[in-house]
Amino acid sequence: MAAIFPTAYPLEWIARLYVETTADPKPGESTFSLEKETLAEHIKKLLRLNNASPWGNLAQGIIYKKENKLSEAKAHLRAGAERLPNQLLGWHLLLGVQMELYEWPSVETSCRRALCIIADIISSNAGRVPGGEQPQNYQHKLLLTQAQGLSYMGHENHLKQAIDILRN
Repeated sequence: MAAIFPTAYPLEWIARLYVETTADPKPGESTFSLEKETLAEHIKKLLRLNNASPWGNLAQGIIYKKENKLSEAKAHLRAGAERLPNQLLGWHLLLGVQMELYEWPSVETSCRRALCIIADIISSNAGRVPGGEQPQNYQHKLLLTQAQGLSYMGHENHLKQAIDILRN
């Protein structure tokens, strides 16, 4: 296929590269090179062909977030994160949008999902944490964010859970 179409790239791969280089750039990595309009066309085409594409949904979510369309971003980021349940990056992106929207029950749920993934990363000593942060430090930030979400929910049981998280 590459010999016949040397300049054609699978749309899913374009979406994944965009997500990884935009949301979690690695040191020394070049920026994503497609123009904004071309990228948007590719992502829309990918989602027309496969609306369940995890990388397509994450990419569309990032595009919407950059356009400050947070509700649309949240929907796509959730779809992408749920279809890549063991990828921390999707939950990290979704959590950021949920916090901007002050959706504390969703923040707490996303923290729980991300904490399961980070526990696996710590126990296996494999995997990358967004921003290249140490897994234990990221885990502590997630716990604080989870406690924050629980406390903002305001119910007595949620406040007790938040205090328990902070005590441990």
